[in-house]
Amino acid sequence: MKRQEFKKYVFPEMKLKVYIKETKTGKIIYENERDLVLYNFPYLLHVLFGYAHILKATTGVDVNVKPSDLGSVGTVIIALGSGTTSPTESDYALENSIVEISASVEFVEQADRYILRIEGTWTPETDVNVCEQGLIVPIGAYKFLIARDTFTCITLLAGVQYTAGYEYVISK
Repeated sequence: MKRQEFKKYVFPEMKLKVYIKETKTGKIIYENERDLVLYNFPYLLHVLFGYAHILKATTGVDVNVKPSDLGSVGTVIIALGSGTTSPTESDYALENSIVEISASVEFVEQADRYILRIEGTWTPETDVNVCEQGLIVPIGAYKFLIARDTFTCITLLAGVQYTAGYEYVISK
């Protein structure tokens, strides 16, 4: 088996799509595919596979997360903010959070890939400029940022419902 073939089966390609769209019309306001992985994401996977690991909470506190803590995972959160500093692997919080939105999670299996779709809806009461988006996993009393993206600021209009989302696409 060639190295490429081996890598395909052992280490599937994973892409992350980030988006904000108008819920009613489906009009895409922002969309981007990226593959920057924040440190907390693989650390959380390490815990999932049975090992304790230190994760940095959104408050900046280091937390020793154990597999037994996963029983207290709360509803996944999509956060929107106005920060403009480019994401780095060591990010643990949004630069300037505006709102945290409870999100639903959907798993889709297709012929050539798996899709983990995470979406939350929000209707701002006033016009708001959004320049960053993050994905947060709450465990016990702490919240952990596992994805963050920044983009040219967009204005979300008061009274319009928006869907913010992430899609983890993993090739088969």
